[in-house]
Amino acid sequence: MPSLTSPCAACKFRQRNCTQGCVFAPYFPAEQRFSNVFHVYGASAVAKMLNEVSPERRKDLADSLAYHAEMRLIDPVNGCFGEVLELRLWKEVYTLELQRREREILERQAEIDQKRRIVEVLKGVLATYGGPAAVDAALNRAAAVADDAAAIADDDAGVNEPTITASDADEPTTTSR
Repeated sequence: MPSLTSPCAACKFRQRNCTQGCVFAPYFPAEQRFSNVFHVYGASAVAKMLNEVSPERRKDLADSLAYHAEMRLIDPVNGCFGEVLELRLWKEVYTLELQRREREILERQAEIDQKRRIVEVLKGVLATYGGPAAVDAALNRAAAVADDAAAIADDDAGVNEPTITASDADEPTTTSR
């Protein structure tokens, strides 16, 4: 007995009358495309599969068949598995990127910790040696010694190693206020 509504996508695609008992009608309504499912599985195979599962699972089966058919037409060799492979690849790429960034964060945190320790040492130096002027003088002497050592190394091409004498290593004097 023909239905009074428009035929389902399967009957429309197959150019047949859609009856009240059409197995496709509840799962492939008129606005849905059935052609991919038909081309991949065939109408009789789909009807057989729909009849073999319980009525409450048929909607899931129809959705799954439609998705698998679409993926099979996009990727004839791998179908849905191609999508799974691509997702696994992207997961691996993003996992490696996450690990790289976590390493960068740890390295930067180590740099920050080292700079904090240096600041604490310098605070101690400032407290011990009489303020910024004494620290600047010590840093200037250390820079001068380093410059002299670099100049000697450049002149001698590394033949004579510079030595630091006791007068170079003297501690800075404190200044009175």
